[in-house]
Amino acid sequence: MNLYEFVNSRLAQRQAQGRFRRIRDLHMISSTCGYDRQSRRYLLFNTNDYLGLSHHPLVQAAARRAVTDGCGAGGSRLLAGAPFILRELEEELADFKGTEAALLFSTGYMA
Repeated sequence: MNLYEFVNSRLAQRQAQGRFRRIRDLHMISSTCGYDRQSRRYLLFNTNDYLGLSHHPLVQAAARRAVTDGCGAGGSRLLAGAPFILRELEEELADFKGTEAALLFSTGYMA
């Protein structure tokens, strides 16, 4: 049995057992509620949006304002520079935390 046949047999086995998972496309109404293409509603208990802010009008408005400066430098900050808005955010975070400075990373892994 080659690799292709092996993978397909395992996938078929999972489907037969009802253990084959698919990504469900949902239109999100809020961070905890959405509906699919057949208009079935879903309650979501697995999100990381604990405070429900991802659909808050003020958060969405701030996101729209933020992308007017672009969606990233396209390279590392050290080489490509950083948008003014990022430095301003770091300064506000440092003030909020009462620290000398703050540095944002796009992922925890990078930090």
